Amino acid sequence: MKGAPPLATAFFSLLSLASLTTFPLTAAPGDLDDLDAEVTGSYLLTTIVQPDGKILIGGDFAQVQGESRQYIARLNADGSLDTFFDPKANNLVYCLAVQADGKILLGGDFTSLQPNGTPVAVPRSKIARLNPDGSLDMTFDPKTNGSVYSLAVQGDGKILIGGVFSTLQPNGVPAPISRNSIARLLPDGSLDTAFDPNANHNVFGLAVQSDGKILLGGLFTSLQPNGAPSGTARQYMARLLPDGSLDNSFDPKANNWVGCMTVQKDGKIVMGGSFTSLQPNGAPSATPRNRIARLHPDGSLDETFNPNANNTVWGLALQADEKILLGGGFTSLQPNGSPASTARSFVARLQSDGSLDSSFDPKTNHWVYSLAMQADGRILLGGIFSTLQPNGSVTPDARHLFARLQNDPALQMLEIPSGSQVSWLRGGAGPELSRASFDLSTDGGTTWTPLGEAARVGSTADWELTNLSLPTSGTLRARGIPTGGVFNGSQSLIEQTASFVIIVDPVITLPIQKGDAAPG
Repeated sequence: MKGAPPLATAFFSLLSLASLTTFPLTAAPGDLDDLDAEVTGSYLLTTIVQPDGKILIGGDFAQVQGESRQYIARLNADGSLDTFFDPKANNLVYCLAVQADGKILLGGDFTSLQPNGTPVAVPRSKIARLNPDGSLDMTFDPKTNGSVYSLAVQGDGKILIGGVFSTLQPNGVPAPISRNSIARLLPDGSLDTAFDPNANHNVFGLAVQSDGKILLGGLFTSLQPNGAPSGTARQYMARLLPDGSLDNSFDPKANNWVGCMTVQKDGKIVMGGSFTSLQPNGAPSATPRNRIARLHPDGSLDETFNPNANNTVWGLALQADEKILLGGGFTSLQPNGSPASTARSFVARLQSDGSLDSSFDPKTNHWVYSLAMQADGRILLGGIFSTLQPNGSVTPDARHLFARLQNDPALQMLEIPSGSQVSWLRGGAGPELSRASFDLSTDGGTTWTPLGEAARVGSTADWELTNLSLPTSGTLRARGIPTGGVFNGSQSLIEQTASFVIIVDPVITLPIQKGDAAPG
């Protein structure tokens, strides 16, 4: 056909980013790592990890590696003390959380901080926020009138706090505002006035599900949310809808306090505390469960899971391979109807079905309050202990209040399977994440643009984000939130980055020859 336009055919191909990070096994899981923080004090309550590998610790202590550090300190990734970071709280730090912007939230019993050698202390009542260098964020002052035990930063930047307070007076507002034991802050520290679950006693632990629902555990026996005319009975554990109203379908009904909760990748909820039975969702009778249990997503009991600890469980940590770490005051477990109990001194690891991991036995000599996991799978312990005797070693090793354990290999991989999708593949002994997100940089990592919150891939440990329009090159960053600390009231932030190139093959123009028919 004379004069017909040329036929243009474009061939598109994608160079898939595949950044594989494998953290190899260097010792047996549970063996002691060389890191010794040399903490001098009474106990450690929380340990979290920053994206750069630095480790924050909080509790009741006065020295770290021979240097004065009051209640909070930071270690470099190599285990040495970060000498430039010294917030200097004047009382206990219970919980810590790293925000996406690198700022650090802390909650506890303190009433002032005197960071990095400033000449005078600055009042901060039970909750504060630090800049990444440890200086005080002067714009953030929620001011509770009682202890803050737990923090949870939501994907939208709002901050949940739990504790034993009854009022907040944020950022200089003229009068205190009533909030009983649980509240939600906007990112600037002001109060989310629409959110008021109104618990009648202490809230110890918080956990946010992927659907935005909020789990809370503590000493409460009722909640009266958002101006409801009367309270609703909830014994020691409850679930809220994202707006703070009560999830009426969920009622585990423990017989004693619930301290820590964490959500598995399949949506099941592992809970620890001081309870010895549960009677979920109107069941006709209570079922024995000693200090640790697992619920289905609807709050009913997972009958197959019964680790049976002989004393309190204070903290939990999940691995990507579905194994479960627990720390507390226990000295034995008798899982799933086994005929005899097995000794485990204050820290243990379970298989996904609740049976004991017989290969893992760090054996501390006193309580473990806090568990946290690094990106490479290594395990951080905090508590009252002064020695560990791992995996049958003949003599104990000194570690005062803080220790790091070796673990099985961890695996993480960033992948771009198409120009509109990014994936973060995770497995092995790496930490399980409560949520994840992706960011993009086109200037080599100097500035980052959020791509969005990631969605979990089914019931796996993997995460993805779809419906994107990626540039032909850049740097991809995936970030995730593992929880830990006493009451699982603290949040770490880990990340993986990798550069990518998307190749689009050049357009090939094929002239239409005389006599050819045009397509279509």
